[in-house]
Amino acid sequence: MKPIRDNSKLGYVASLDGLRAIAVILVMLVHAHFYLGKNGQIGVAVFFTLSGFLITTLLLEEFQKSNRVSFLGFYIRRTMRLFPALYVLILFVVIYAILYKSIGDQDIIFKEALSAAFYVNNISWKWGWGNSALILGHTWSLACEEQFYLVWPWILVLTIKFRSLVKLQYFLIVFIAVSWIFKSKGIYPDIVSSIIQESIFIGCLGALLRWNNVVPKIPVALTIISLFIILIVGISPLHFSFNLFNPCAIFSMIVILGLVNNPNSTTNKILANRPMVFIGKISYSLYLWHVVVFRIFTWHSTLSPQMTFVAKFLVTVLLAMASWYIVENRATAIGRKWSKKLEHK
Repeated sequence: MKPIRDNSKLGYVASLDGLRAIAVILVMLVHAHFYLGKNGQIGVAVFFTLSGFLITTLLLEEFQKSNRVSFLGFYIRRTMRLFPALYVLILFVVIYAILYKSIGDQDIIFKEALSAAFYVNNISWKWGWGNSALILGHTWSLACEEQFYLVWPWILVLTIKFRSLVKLQYFLIVFIAVSWIFKSKGIYPDIVSSIIQESIFIGCLGALLRWNNVVPKIPVALTIISLFIILIVGISPLHFSFNLFNPCAIFSMIVILGLVNNPNSTTNKILANRPMVFIGKISYSLYLWHVVVFRIFTWHSTLSPQMTFVAKFLVTVLLAMASWYIVENRATAIGRKWSKKLEHK
């Protein structure tokens, strides 16, 4: 397998961290019940699209470089990137529940903690857990991503070996369309909505289209318009239902491709500013901690609503920074080190 372009290697794109920052801010606004934050699921769609795009691109690049993909190395990197920060959060939540919550609430929280720890919070309702989530309900999206990681790399590598990447593009288009049809017709609605997130696969599709040189260079104007639509919908006081079709995943993919293919554009420079990049870098920890902090403030705060709003955001940022520097960043570095040792064996 060879790339269509000489410059197909993605490398680090700072503006994608800026896009992560926008995504997590939109999610935090809706969970803060801010009046301009009715559509926080848009932020999750951006996260999913980015994940599908980046994971697919990195796997393609690894196969191109060494004619193989180290699945063990991939899962070590993903595990060390995601698990430690989550488990620190879960430990905190369990201790908090023991100290401050009633027996009934403790039972709910402990079940949530188990579901989150095993990355099944998106389907735990099947056995009666998570129907009344108190504090860890947001980990459903982490479960969706982890389940995606378990399946997609194998499909992608198998497709590469059979030289069928173009066919995989068409398969993804059909798969996404069929999942939308299932949702519209109410066919297995709970399972489809819980497990299949089209945004991830739209990201995968975008990565394949870029790799196979199918997508033309995205005009800067189209990138800006798509980003503007995401922002407007995300902060709109109106509620938009995306149970059937989430167009913001497509707009997210346009933005991603526009940023990647136009590295010197104004949009890149705006999103690559230091504060946005920093927020993007700690976005995983922000996502982990914000619901927990917001709920605890709701249950215990004696401050005015305005002061509570400011305080819970400030505490979330401080905890996310601590999580990033003390846990997430170090664990990620260890994961990369272990993965490299495997490559040299």
